[in-house]
Amino acid sequence: KMIPCTPSTGDTIKTGFCASYTLNGITYTKAGIYTQMLSNSEGCDSVVTLQLTSAPIIDMTVIKTADTLKAATAGKTYQWVECPSMDFVPGATGQSFAPAKSGSYAVIVYVHPCRYTSACTNVTRLGIDEAETSIKAVVYPSPAKDIVTVSTKENLKQASLSIMNLHGQLVLSEENVSGNRIELDLSGQASGVYFLKIVSEGRASEVMKIIKE
Repeated sequence: KMIPCTPSTGDTIKTGFCASYTLNGITYTKAGIYTQMLSNSEGCDSVVTLQLTSAPIIDMTVIKTADTLKAATAGKTYQWVECPSMDFVPGATGQSFAPAKSGSYAVIVYVHPCRYTSACTNVTRLGIDEAETSIKAVVYPSPAKDIVTVSTKENLKQASLSIMNLHGQLVLSEENVSGNRIELDLSGQASGVYFLKIVSEGRASEVMKIIKE
């Protein structure tokens, strides 16, 4: 007489995927419902049902207007990068991006669980002397314990200050800043290297390095 094997088990996994998805050594490249027959710890059947949905199709067109770039897809998470290095541009995390200098740029758009990268687009700042139009600023002390001071040659008007970590992530920002001396509190940040950028009235500073003790 055969005795039923108990307990049998089952599980359902629902997930999206980008180019492919691998489960228990099997790789899937198309959306659908798949079943795997395994054995559980008791030696009984374990049925795994995998429900795969395709990643959404994203319009990765970059619209260029004068010296400003804009991702065609709205309402997502963005990171602009320099080409061909693909280095993150500190603070450039909006749908639109006005580079501070001539160069080639692309945008990364994040849509869970995928990331999409656009083609590179050239931007030329015609008729602009970047050395004369950039915001002149210094930051001190560096290394710093908690408070750093940003001193600019001119009075800022409705400026934005962005501080990024080494991974290009925004860790601190200040908006609508005015004046020529600003104090930033880094006490809530871990020790390490950070990068500061100032943007005001369509102009930007060079990226400045801050070392936090």
